[in-house]
Amino acid sequence: METLRYVVLANGLLAIVSIGFYVLLRRETFFEANRLALWLGLTASLVLPLVELPDWRPQPVRAMMQRTAQAIVPKVLLSPAQPQPDVTVTFPNGRTYPAFPLRSVGTGWSWRHGLIGLYAVVLVLLLGRFGIRLRSLMRLFRQSAKERYDDFTLVRNEGVTSPFSFFSWVVLNPDYHAPDELEQILRHERIHVRAWHSVDMVGAELVSIVFWFNPAAYLFRQLVHQTLEFSADRAVLAEGIDTGAYQHNLVKVSLSAGQSVITNHFSQSCLRERVGMMNRRRSGYGVWGRYASLVLITVSVAFACQFVRSGSSHRYIEQRGDNFYGLITAQTSNRDLDTLRRELGQHNIDLIVSNLSRLSDGRIRRIAVTLNVPKPGHPIDVSVGSSLGQSPVPTVGLHCDDNGCQLGAVSDEFPDRLQQTAAREGSGVGDESSAQTTPLISDANAMFGLYRVYFRNDFLESNYFGLRSTGVRMTPDFHLDLYPEYRDAIVFLDGREISREQLNQFRAIDLKKVVVFEGKAAIMRLGDERARGGLILISRLRNIAIRDKYASTPLLEYVYPQLFTLTH
Repeated sequence: METLRYVVLANGLLAIVSIGFYVLLRRETFFEANRLALWLGLTASLVLPLVELPDWRPQPVRAMMQRTAQAIVPKVLLSPAQPQPDVTVTFPNGRTYPAFPLRSVGTGWSWRHGLIGLYAVVLVLLLGRFGIRLRSLMRLFRQSAKERYDDFTLVRNEGVTSPFSFFSWVVLNPDYHAPDELEQILRHERIHVRAWHSVDMVGAELVSIVFWFNPAAYLFRQLVHQTLEFSADRAVLAEGIDTGAYQHNLVKVSLSAGQSVITNHFSQSCLRERVGMMNRRRSGYGVWGRYASLVLITVSVAFACQFVRSGSSHRYIEQRGDNFYGLITAQTSNRDLDTLRRELGQHNIDLIVSNLSRLSDGRIRRIAVTLNVPKPGHPIDVSVGSSLGQSPVPTVGLHCDDNGCQLGAVSDEFPDRLQQTAAREGSGVGDESSAQTTPLISDANAMFGLYRVYFRNDFLESNYFGLRSTGVRMTPDFHLDLYPEYRDAIVFLDGREISREQLNQFRAIDLKKVVVFEGKAAIMRLGDERARGGLILISRLRNIAIRDKYASTPLLEYVYPQLFTLTH
């Protein structure tokens, strides 16, 4: 969807540039400045939608404009449909919940694919026609007599009815023209050759091909053609050629046919405009304000496009309708965290960051994130970090919608812009560029010294779905035991090593969190080769008031009704 947004915004800016130039500058006689303005405008149209512009607006203004964009943008640029989970779980009360809420599902053929297919077909056809025209020109050059001059190569061909130039070639039929007429034609075409106007002609044609669906692209091409002809005409007259005679010959030659849109013709079709421009007085320097106006309009629209595109001015945040997305990468600064905290606060979500540790270069080495949210009604906690001391954390993704909030990996569900940010800023973990898109529960632990943290409610939900990466499981009598894969792991409870039998006596309801180390990470954390089978650190929740407060969350109460009666 980010690609579609870019296409819409880039084409919108191209329309602004073309129409603005047509209204403000097309009748001005600063032709070289006009030529530069057109191509700078095209460059701005293609580049500005990609640039993250600074947000200079006060916070109240940002909030107001963001709410306005949230109301308007979904009607103009439809947000992608949210993927529907294909795995659900029905609980004893009859309610059904998605089993894997962040799971991405493949999409089949859609109207977007149809549009892309149509665009590609037309693009190929137009490029093919462009290639045929170039091939025809090359064949014409090979089959014609050629005469080399200092500035150009004169190509004589009896089949040419309208003189034209293409890069360093000037093509005409001398038998069609009187001597004075031929001199003026050669002067005109020589100027095109010297100024490399053919580059502009080919570029403008390619713009109209790539943006064939945008009427502004054809207006842009016409404006480029006119500007080049105006410039060449003014240069010829500056050499002392009589204006009346030149215009007479121009009208005479214009009666011929066979013009190509990718070549510079002496009698290009904008005849009336060319004659009028030759008789027009030179523009005064006061018109430079018009150039400034065009720049101001383009930049202002680009700012508006930036805010509409992102729904937020921050590189780690994007909101689309009721969906709020955020990132915490290794490069996230304290100021970025404060911005994320303020944005979440507008949605009645409290963000608490603790255990924050940074490397010497400023990247985050360890961080713990807690969200207090209306749904699911209990804190959501994620802790990530490195026991090696020199590895930055992988990217943590935040997604909130009407169903609540989730912390975890950056999935395909996230906007493309945030996925690109995660890829760009999350590649520092072991220099593995894919680390930022790898789930936090990953085999990367063994290589980079990362660890996994499960707080009590997350552990219980993982246990229900049979996710063995927690290392420990809950037994039928609501105590703890090791999964077979972790039977050789070293287990610590509140900083004291315990046996498996002692673990079996620990009640799951009293669990605060489980930290799992594997491979080299486990050995380095314990400092002993005994941990090569894994290291599991368990913390006890000693505050009974806190334990009881979060004991009766709806989801877990339906799954483990008997477990939570133990708290009373």
